[in-house]
Formats: sequence, structure tokens, C-alpha cells
Amino acid sequence: MSLGAEISIKATERNRVFGFRQALKVLGMGVAFIVGSSVIESGIEPTRTMVYILGAMTLLLIFGGVSMLPAERAEYQGRGPANPLEAVRDVFSNPHARLLLLVVFIDAIGVGGIGALTPFVVDYVVGEPQMIPALLGANMGASLLSIPVWLRLSRYFEKRRLMLYSMIGCAVGYGMVFFVGEGDWHIVLVSSLVAGFSGGCPNSLGYTLKSEIIDFDEHRTGQRKEGAYFAGWAFMSKLAAGIMIGIVGWALAIAGFDGQSEEQTELVKTTMLVLMGGLPLVCYLFGAVFFSKFSLSEADHAVIRRELDARAAETASS
Repeated sequence: MSLGAEISIKATERNRVFGFRQALKVLGMGVAFIVGSSVIESGIEPTRTMVYILGAMTLLLIFGGVSMLPAERAEYQGRGPANPLEAVRDVFSNPHARLLLLVVFIDAIGVGGIGALTPFVVDYVVGEPQMIPALLGANMGASLLSIPVWLRLSRYFEKRRLMLYSMIGCAVGYGMVFFVGEGDWHIVLVSSLVAGFSGGCPNSLGYTLKSEIIDFDEHRTGQRKEGAYFAGWAFMSKLAAGIMIGIVGWALAIAGFDGQSEEQTELVKTTMLVLMGGLPLVCYLFGAVFFSKFSLSEADHAVIRRELDARAAETASS
């Protein structure tokens, strides 16, 4: 992701870079899900040979993919701070980055437990466990199809406005789960489509927005810190997700979840719905309120970019 911020310094090209990245990520997840589900449904027991094969594939794909990446821009090399603590300080002193760190944390708290909760809600609340593959597929499909739409919209509307609308869309999509009951798989399906489509925006245009925040830092400090910034956002996201997964486990245990029973109490079902529907609704709405204060416009970034280019030209000529 850090490299994606410097492959191009043009917003439209950055949008395409991160859009393609997200599309390939969704396709990869889809292939993994299809293959994994097929293995599980076939009844094949995990073996040491399968572990070796998957381990070797992981190593080959990671190293093979990294080896094909383009090199870092020559003019950006060696321009980071010598002290990593200085980089951390600059990230947190950047008002745009600080606001986005807060929003990322709030949103990740909301959705952190959804992956773990989806099978339980569809099984114990909706009572249609056979629908899980279709519902997950609908979410991934909507996310994939949304990418060209968001890229197209970015030609006519500011990214920060589209991001705000997508947060509201995620709030509505995930919030719908709070109202499901037995047999309401169609509500979960609509929820998957709305949330998947809305989530395509921050996973594509959102990274371009982050890249522009990094340009803002360069304008202010004269340094390039793609790694520090993306590490900060990733850390906040993983921290929130880890906290939320722990909360899900504790909340279900306190509510009396019994993994050996095919039927759960109403308290357990309500707890699942609150965690998977109510909490994301509240978190995304709060995140949208905070993000509405984001002030780095595309016009501001254009000015910053022109001044950075002028500095670079002056340095090159001298």
C-alpha cells in the first residue's frame, strides 16, 4: 500500500492502482473461499501434506508477487526520518492523519466482529446455515462490482464526499442485520449487497485520500513517510478488530452461548444482533460525523502538489 502511494502522484492514477488492488484482493478471497468450502464440504480431513502444500504456495505467492513490484521512486529514496519516533510524532501531529486514525479505529470497532459473527447469526438467528456461502458471495460480488462505479464517481465528486456517503451506506447496510429474525435471509442478503457496495469506496478511493495526506506531510516536513502512515492506519485497524473479536467472545459467553446446542436463548440471539448490526450502525454513524470535519480538499491538494513539483524541479536544476 505504501508503494501504491508513490507509483503515481496523480489522483486519477492512484485511484486506478488502489481500485485494481482491491479488485484482485476480493477475487483472491473469492477463490480461497470457494476452494476452502469445497474441501470442507467434501469431508477431506486435513493432512500434513496439505499443510506443506499450502505453506509452500503461501511462500511462493508472496515472494513471487513482491519480486514483480516496481522499484521505489528514485527521488523518494532516503527521504524518511532517521529516527522512527520522529515519524510517529509527525503522523500524530498531522491533523488530517490524526482525524483519519480516529475514524479508522471507530469503524474497525464496528465491523471487527462481523466475520466471526456472520455464521452464528445466519445459523442460530435466521436458521438458514446453507445460505452462508451465497451471502458471503453476494458481499464480495457487490464489493467487486462497486469499484468501477466509485472510480467513475470520483471523476465528478470529491473523494471525501464519496467516503462520507459510503460510511452512511455501510451504517445502513450493517444496521439492517439488527432487525433480522428467523427466516429473514433476504434481509441479510440486502445487507450484504449494500454493505459490500458501500465498502468498496474506502478500500479504493480511501487509499488515494491517505496518499494525499502523505503529500501534505511532505509539503510540511520535506520528508516521505508512506510506510509510517500506512503502518499507523493498519495498526489502528488491527487493534480495533482484535479488541472487537475479544468483546464478541466475552459477550457471547456472558449471554450464555452454548456451542453444543442447536438452539440458543433469546438473550444470546439479541447479543449477536446487537454486535453484528447495532454496533456497526452506531460506529459508522459516529465515524461519519467525525469524518465530516475532514478538511483536506482536492483543491488544497492540487495546490500542495504544484508546490511540491516546483520544489522538485528547483532541486533537480540546482
